[in-house]
Amino acid sequence: MKRLLLYFTFYILHFTFASAFASTTVPVTVVEGNHMPLVDAVLDGRRATLIFDTGASHTTFDLGFVTNAFPGVKLIEPVMVGESNAFAKPRFLPAKTLSIGGRDIAVEGVMALDLSHLDASVGRNVDGILGMDVLRPQRFILSLARSELVFVDEPSEVPPGFVRVPSRLDSSGRYNLLATLPDGTKRAMLLDSGSTYTFLAGTNSWPLAESASSLAASDVNGRAPLAFHPGLPGLLTLGPTNFPVAPLLLARPPLDQLGSDFLLKADLLHVPSHIFLR
Repeated sequence: MKRLLLYFTFYILHFTFASAFASTTVPVTVVEGNHMPLVDAVLDGRRATLIFDTGASHTTFDLGFVTNAFPGVKLIEPVMVGESNAFAKPRFLPAKTLSIGGRDIAVEGVMALDLSHLDASVGRNVDGILGMDVLRPQRFILSLARSELVFVDEPSEVPPGFVRVPSRLDSSGRYNLLATLPDGTKRAMLLDSGSTYTFLAGTNSWPLAESASSLAASDVNGRAPLAFHPGLPGLLTLGPTNFPVAPLLLARPPLDQLGSDFLLKADLLHVPSHIFLR
């Protein structure tokens, strides 16, 4: 979910992004200041604004939005499996179709939870979170630098500049990327476009820039303070390439994640079960 703040085989996969194949380009609003990527969506005919959140296991709509958009709808109490950072129990809405930028995606329902606190944190109206249950089967390129999301329909060669990085899915279907820190240690870092910042657990895991500070944090449960140490700008190794990051270091483990600040500098190519960056 949003936070504001090994079996790895290296081989070439061929996927086709040639112009001969259909694709859908979706504008992404990257909110100034907190870098939250927002996309327009339509859930069973009702318009909504969603956070594009690779750190969310389930696509979840604000309970207030659901009750207003679907008056009288019967919500179901689901049986949850895998990891979740939601303290409150979500409800299940038996929706059928979720359209993202005009691209229709069949769904087998979505979650509903009180997310009303996200509006103040994001600084925009937010009706829900687009999570990995919907995104995982899709081929797409996410570029926060260009403010666009491109769904691709057919396989082809990997576009120029993209390199495959070692990754694995956790029990909730979210991607963790295997990163090497400057001291040579390795971390599995959650790929989380719904986090403003890149975080590392442990104040000795990265060179420090300044004394400890704090920021307001908001996730699916509400607001809470986070104490952190700013890290110096440096290079994080992901697969065969180094990427610039300036992580925030938290004394409270475990929290290792690559946030939207990272994705502003690195385009993401997702092919089911594989992650590429450039």
